Amino acid sequence: GISVYPDDASDLDTLLKNADTAMYEAKEKGRNNFQFFQHQMNDAANARYELANSLRRALRQNEFELYYQPQFRNQDRTLSGVEALIRWQDPERGLIPPNHFLPFAEESGLIHAINDWVITTACTQARQWVDAGLFTDCRVAINISGQNVNFKKLSRRILEVLEQTGLAPHHLEIELTERVMMENTDDAVESLQRFKEMGIAIAIDDFGTGYSALSHLQLFPLTTLKIDKSFVQNISKENNSIALLHSIVGIAKSFELKVIAEGVETEEQLQVLDTIACDELQGYLFSRPIPGKQLEQGLRTGQFTPPSR
Repeated sequence: GISVYPDDASDLDTLLKNADTAMYEAKEKGRNNFQFFQHQMNDAANARYELANSLRRALRQNEFELYYQPQFRNQDRTLSGVEALIRWQDPERGLIPPNHFLPFAEESGLIHAINDWVITTACTQARQWVDAGLFTDCRVAINISGQNVNFKKLSRRILEVLEQTGLAPHHLEIELTERVMMENTDDAVESLQRFKEMGIAIAIDDFGTGYSALSHLQLFPLTTLKIDKSFVQNISKENNSIALLHSIVGIAKSFELKVIAEGVETEEQLQVLDTIACDELQGYLFSRPIPGKQLEQGLRTGQFTPPSR
């Protein structure tokens, strides 16, 4: 980020501030580039400052809420678990989806406090469902995101939450992307191995996007592979998409991994997934993400009846 004297400012502090603002613009444009300060950048900087303060307030005042998207076993369409997805109920702007604030939370470092809130809230809720007899043989999946995740600290925190809530480890699944695991490989392998030995499921999320490498399936102690929704949703558009899905599932099976397909939205997609031995299914065809109270009501009344085979 570059600011120039005297056009951008006449004192050192303001020059540095403006250069910092230009640096954020460079990051927004994909990093590995430079940007000169422009005065309109201050509007974006002020918006980031306000968003950071709003997120800190949201954590203090418990404005976040978890929605849960059900996952079903492909063999018999019974409920296998739920994925916990965060939403922000802002008192002024209403319900805010995660893509509107999580990228900034990751960039600013606030994501680690948000991760902690999600872990605590999801485990507490799952324990209540287990005690009520509604969550037998099911698990709650939690996404761990952010830059430079401290896996040793994360490991300690998850173990603390399990002890505090009394949730059995087999009711929990941790979802991570390859990017997160590769930032601190040694600590990630050590922590995930400990989780796996306890019975916690370890899923690699968004497989097939970014810089996916088959070697990562061997390197990390995984239990589950989640096929990114982009592959599922392109089934009817690409001639080779079914062959590609076959390959991904076959590779996962060779590593003894369970396979979950995300983004299942149509009967056509469902029929294809039936033919390639996909273990579990998740998507709008079965259920959108819903609030915890609505999910609990469905569990109690048996309303979660997925499409028939």
